Amino acid sequence: MYAFELSMNSRWTIISPQDDRVGRATAAIAAAGADWALFTTPESVMRVAGVEPPLEIALPLFAGGPTTVLLSAHGARALVLTAREGRGADLADIDVVELYPGSSTTPFIDQTTGYVEAVQRALRRLRASGSLAIESRHIPHHTLWAAEPHFARVLAVDAEWEDACAEKTPTEIELLERAAEVVWAGQQAARRIAKPGMTELELFAEARAAMELAGGQRVPVTADLVTGVRCTAKGGALPTPRALRDGQPILIDLAARVRGYWGDSCDSFNIGEPSEPWLRLRRAAASGLQEGLNILRAGRRASDVDAEVRATVGACGGSYAHHTGHGIGARHHEEPRLIPHNPSRLRTGMVVTLEPGAYHEHTGGVRLECMAVVGPDGGRVLGPTPEGVAAN
Repeated sequence: MYAFELSMNSRWTIISPQDDRVGRATAAIAAAGADWALFTTPESVMRVAGVEPPLEIALPLFAGGPTTVLLSAHGARALVLTAREGRGADLADIDVVELYPGSSTTPFIDQTTGYVEAVQRALRRLRASGSLAIESRHIPHHTLWAAEPHFARVLAVDAEWEDACAEKTPTEIELLERAAEVVWAGQQAARRIAKPGMTELELFAEARAAMELAGGQRVPVTADLVTGVRCTAKGGALPTPRALRDGQPILIDLAARVRGYWGDSCDSFNIGEPSEPWLRLRRAAASGLQEGLNILRAGRRASDVDAEVRATVGACGGSYAHHTGHGIGARHHEEPRLIPHNPSRLRTGMVVTLEPGAYHEHTGGVRLECMAVVGPDGGRVLGPTPEGVAAN
């Protein structure tokens, strides 16, 4: 799933007007006998910085750490967040805003390091010193590394744990396959129901309802749903009240968590008769997705898979600026990221999405996505595949 900055699921939203929650927070700092405080839970950041957390996702996509507020007992505030979250946001009333790259295709970026360095810059810019209060039950260890460099010893198990979770167990693969089927039920509903005059929001509501009925439960959902010229955004955005029109292309990317594991899919289709230029874009994206499934084998570098899929799409006259895919599991985005410069090698049992696209500023855009298990000889698809792509 690739959600752009317009997606409320991947960014914080400014809420206005700000009430006296800052005053309440500074009073709490004083009552604790501290000079400064670091707030890292979504609820506290909302209260202190006046920003609302992303819908249904506690940690913004691609972030190296939680959106963080540094607050002095006198009310000085610093906000640390990814450049994607902060893009276009009016943060003028925050004294210090430190942004870091949370996602990039080139070069490969250590997101955690970017977050830690941004927290350290905020501390320096506000000349923070004295005593520090923290939300001790929730503050991540790397936030402590950034805020308090004088600990004698701090150990982290993050890298080892993430690596261990990358290869899924048979039970996890079953759960992921079930989630893949649920999100595809949303895709089928969208194709079946879409008609001129319906709005993007109405179409999304029908797709979401279909997923929840298929899953037999309420499910957290993140989605891109764009139509017409909005498909040329090379990624997507949230649905709007924009009405669908005959002959328009539709790009719909649905991700939902079912029983703790995420499914993710994307399809692109037309209302009515598609144009030949748009069909060429779809064939390019389908060729890239098919190639990705063919080469998704253990031992391959993530960057090599990315390069070969892009080359296939390019040979068919298409191109895309976003990633080629990503790992998926109990989190919507996991390692490995299929992007340029990522040297990670694929291993048997990893589950990834593949989502190449092809876009043209006048014709529209196409993105096709499915989930697959990495195997010794290629990828085994989990759930259905978009039309024109064969399951291996």
